[in-house]
Amino acid sequence: MTPSDMDHVKDQLSEFLDKALDPGRMRKIEEHLRACSQCREEWEDLRSVSAMVAGMPRRHLPLGFLARLDSRRRLERPLSFSLPLKTAAFALSSLFMMFVVYEKIDVIFPVSQRRQNETRPRLDRPDLEQPTALKLAHAKGRPIAASPKPAAPNNEDLQKKIEAEKKQLALQVLPKAEPRRFGMGTLTGNGGAPTAMEAILRTQIPAPEPVAIAGPTPSLLSPGGILLRSPEEQNALWHERGMKLNPPSIDYKKSMIVVIFAENARSAVEISAIKTLPDKVLVQYRQHPLPEGTTQQATLPYQFRAVPRSDLPVSFEKLP
Repeated sequence: MTPSDMDHVKDQLSEFLDKALDPGRMRKIEEHLRACSQCREEWEDLRSVSAMVAGMPRRHLPLGFLARLDSRRRLERPLSFSLPLKTAAFALSSLFMMFVVYEKIDVIFPVSQRRQNETRPRLDRPDLEQPTALKLAHAKGRPIAASPKPAAPNNEDLQKKIEAEKKQLALQVLPKAEPRRFGMGTLTGNGGAPTAMEAILRTQIPAPEPVAIAGPTPSLLSPGGILLRSPEEQNALWHERGMKLNPPSIDYKKSMIVVIFAENARSAVEISAIKTLPDKVLVQYRQHPLPEGTTQQATLPYQFRAVPRSDLPVSFEKLP
């Protein structure tokens, strides 16, 4: 083996000089130095430098010098592993974005609510007094006049409104129509002009059997019940009667509403059954007298049900 093919031992010469290696390794380095001229030259230079340093006078090192040297050497030593800095940065960024999005969810309105707010009609506000007029009224100690209220519609305006609603609901007024009673007093007892719902009820001739309104039959009336086929009829009835329960939210293309009223102030009503027969839809109900000491305010003077929409005639049957 030529010296060029040997593994040099230059990095172990310092330990060899201090005799800090085991005997076996010392012998191998001695054999290598006899065969390798490069390592032998390095060995001679190291031994001469060591002898020169050994001949220098000894001085005490400054206090803490070795500790500072060791700490600096540790700082300059590269880490044996790489920290996942990029991964940690991405994770922190993701957590921050999730927090921001979560906080924004509470303040963003749903799409349905935004559309509702956009289509909600604006309420008319009364005209406000001018600041100068307010100051003058306060200075003179006079009460501030209230804003004028809109004038009540006259009979002519009500008649026009009724005619427009009749055309919209495709109603046809039958001759000799009279006001109807539902056990709650006449619907025109207030002495004023007929309202929209009263006009619908007046279009019927009293009869023991249910009578359908002419036209596309938007509703059907009987002495004990009302059939509602459109949201317009529903809103009109709820408004005229001041019904406390909220009207049901249904699709009038698929369903319709049956409403039964109590006969008088001392009775309660109950819908017993709704049957679909081959020739009609039969609504059966009962009228119960209220117990002694019970007022109708504790119960409801009406009851309603949603039923599947049908083109069959609807009849109301009072059970004993």
